[in-house]
Amino acid sequence: MFSAGNISWLYVGFGILASAFVSFFSYRFKVIEEKSELLYLSFGFYRHFLKIYFGNFFSGLNLIIKMALGNQDEKPSIFVVEFKNSIHLNLGLLMASYNMTSGLFCIGHKHEVLYIHAINDNYFKKFDLQKTISVLENVNDDNLV
Repeated sequence: MFSAGNISWLYVGFGILASAFVSFFSYRFKVIEEKSELLYLSFGFYRHFLKIYFGNFFSGLNLIIKMALGNQDEKPSIFVVEFKNSIHLNLGLLMASYNMTSGLFCIGHKHEVLYIHAINDNYFKKFDLQKTISVLENVNDDNLV
């Protein structure tokens, strides 16, 4: 696709067309059984995760440097986050949001409970759960699902 600094728009267009073709027929032939898998075609989905990625890029680098130099006291902990009556919340997207945040990793879930590993308590406290949940409700803003 890239050749000597030039983009081949023919290949880009063909790739987009092929992806749309495969997605459409996968859905029509019931290869994709859950409608939530169509979120990968939604612009809100990519907007959410790109904001998390770019927002955490420098804090992730900072964390790596601090851990490499030993300048930070690591006191890892596991937090249990429970959601009751959260019918409209997609826990898979919330888990991915935790995993992309520096210093946090979702190590498991059971029903409506998430188990979050934090390198330090401060990383868990920095994560704005209510804001993330409100953004996740709008991930499907173009109503593909």
